[in-house]
Amino acid sequence: NYALSGTDVLESVVLASKEIEASARAEVEEATSDKVYYEKESNVVLTYTINTNRTETITSITINGKDYEAIKLSDGRYQIIYENDNHSGVKILEATKVTYDNSLSATISSTVKVEVLKDKPVIQNYKALINEDDLKATVSFNFVDNDSALLNGNIVVVDKNNQTIIDNAIKSGENRVEISLEEGMKYTVKINANYNLTSDSTITDPEVTGSVDFNDELD
Repeated sequence: NYALSGTDVLESVVLASKEIEASARAEVEEATSDKVYYEKESNVVLTYTINTNRTETITSITINGKDYEAIKLSDGRYQIIYENDNHSGVKILEATKVTYDNSLSATISSTVKVEVLKDKPVIQNYKALINEDDLKATVSFNFVDNDSALLNGNIVVVDKNNQTIIDNAIKSGENRVEISLEEGMKYTVKINANYNLTSDSTITDPEVTGSVDFNDELD
């Protein structure tokens, strides 16, 4: 403010001005994944509804410390593709930062939980060796269960009269049973193993549970 004399009108003069840019702020209103269960090394599609004080477009979202390209959808939401690793289990996908197309960034806090499924167990190298002289049979196989998906399982041997000769629990790795045979009798080997591909053993969803079944006739 200044005045030339006592009768002059008091005026204001702006000596300098500086435009201060507002800091970027962002908040995730909603975050969703396209599925709950995923295969190993598959892609998770994450969609975010983000409220922000900036008009610039968000170009990346940081998930678990890694930047992922963000695609702006027609409805204003943002979508990224997260790459699963080759380990099964529950994954917490934590979004911590968004970056705009002018290189500004803002901190966010949002988590999405997904689960990478275990490998389905399989029966391999099944063999049935019959010694007719000794009337003995040896049945062996490998039960490959890399991620411990097995709930329970048995190898059962029944004769043609449906009488149970052997009923043994199976385990991960090599399994072997010896059978005493009766001449002229036919036998059936039945292998059944129930599995759950999730980390929750109480789940009964047929999408992620099931059984491995194998039958063989011994003449």
